[in-house]
Amino acid sequence: MAGKSVRLVCGPQTCEQLCEALRAYAHAAFPPGGSECAQASRDSLLTLAQRFAAEQATEGWIEVRTRQRALLRSAVTTYFDQLTDLPEAMAVRRRERLLGLLRGEAVTDDALDSDPGA
Repeated sequence: MAGKSVRLVCGPQTCEQLCEALRAYAHAAFPPGGSECAQASRDSLLTLAQRFAAEQATEGWIEVRTRQRALLRSAVTTYFDQLTDLPEAMAVRRRERLLGLLRGEAVTDDALDSDPGA
């Protein structure tokens, strides 16, 4: 899939945070009982979260189709802006790190909570 996918390098905790954001966004943005299109989006996000967890556990990285990154950015942004119960400073740091991951930056579990400006 050269050119059509991006490899995201991250630790297990970072991957789990991304998967949690995807699951929360899927449930919030596409609740059960919506249109067929909304249910397809919901199922797609939940499947992605499951696949990401499996890929990270076996490979140490996640492969994402480039066209999926916009939806993933929306999931991460919404999760950290509205859905998480983390302290604000920690939510901001994690959001920025996960958005960096989606831009192709490697994010270790140690870096997940470190100050991006440091």
